[in-house]
Amino acid sequence: MAIILVPTRELSAQVTLAISSLCKGLGNENAIEIINLAGSDPKRSRRKHAQTEQSYTSNPPDIIVSTPARLLDRLRTTPIDMSGLLYLVLDEADLILSYGHSFDDIKAILSGSGSTVTQSWRFPTFFQSFLMSATMTSEVAELKSLVLRNPEVLYVKESINELSNLTQFSIKVPNEQDKFLLIYVIFRLKLIKGKGLVFVNSTDKSYQLKLFLEKFGIRSGVLNSELPFNSRYHAVEEFNKGIFDYLIATDESENNLPAGKNSSKPTPLPADPNLISTQPPTADNVVSTEEVVTNPKKRKNGDDGNGQSQDKPTDYGVSRGIDFVNVACVINFDLPLLTQSYTHRIGRTARAGRTGIGLSFVLSNPKSDPSLNRTNKNLQETYIRETEVWKKIENEQIK
Repeated sequence: MAIILVPTRELSAQVTLAISSLCKGLGNENAIEIINLAGSDPKRSRRKHAQTEQSYTSNPPDIIVSTPARLLDRLRTTPIDMSGLLYLVLDEADLILSYGHSFDDIKAILSGSGSTVTQSWRFPTFFQSFLMSATMTSEVAELKSLVLRNPEVLYVKESINELSNLTQFSIKVPNEQDKFLLIYVIFRLKLIKGKGLVFVNSTDKSYQLKLFLEKFGIRSGVLNSELPFNSRYHAVEEFNKGIFDYLIATDESENNLPAGKNSSKPTPLPADPNLISTQPPTADNVVSTEEVVTNPKKRKNGDDGNGQSQDKPTDYGVSRGIDFVNVACVINFDLPLLTQSYTHRIGRTARAGRTGIGLSFVLSNPKSDPSLNRTNKNLQETYIRETEVWKKIENEQIK
């Protein structure tokens, strides 16, 4: 038995689908039973799904894919027999605590906290844990100290320069209206070939842009945390299948960071890590991304004050946490609040050896914007913020 924990419901559904596809190579599609606890399975009827879950108390599936909050909720209502657990995987570990899941969620899952009187879900004494992360942050170190014991370390380094296939451009625009004009010209004249992922900073802006493009017959999709899970999943699947070429996404993950976290930076990885372990192979040896010496402070995201995690739409993310297929271009219609978010956004393209383009619209020269006046403080602040953020982004890219 294996448990795979991911930060978002969309990624949980995609991981489930990917594993199911791999299992088809065994010759028997039902040889390995997989369940996604993080959301409705589009390919399974509700009735069949409900009947199947009743048997998991005594006869658990081979693989469980879920977000931490959803798994904990499931365990507290109808516990699952964990005695046969062999593997625990935390994928995108640096995002798990940032997307509405608290440290206490993971701790409660591992300890069996809140188990019912009739049955406990306590984990076995020995099982193997895997923690995977693209960046090293205090959150990852926090999870590592909880999940891993005497871990083996594997640092995967790209054989080629990660940015060699990515071309980055910026366009200075005098006002918000020009952004709409520019993106219309780019899409209408097919200046960028292939699928495009467009990032905006608000849900209202995403619908405004979608309606604007529809007026000119340009089909696009919208992705934001206010949509129900099934709608988000459907939008991602249609985009990946090429039903429409442009997806307008609102990535609110950076807005969910607590005060004081916006300036945090990931812990840098060593240039030449030692990949050879001198530890004997045991049930506790694991493969993780990197050792970090730190003293992180515990943080409870989504905690309601009573130790209970609120499973809010924060288990959603776009710049990371969703698998997009063959994205040719990432357009920052609005610049992100953090330079690290910019890196994550443009990282959705130029993947797996393919080429890609990162294009950013940067507001400048506010005097040329007729809508800017002394009473419009929000717009003034936007100009100032984007100027500062873009300077930081340029400095980071030069390094």
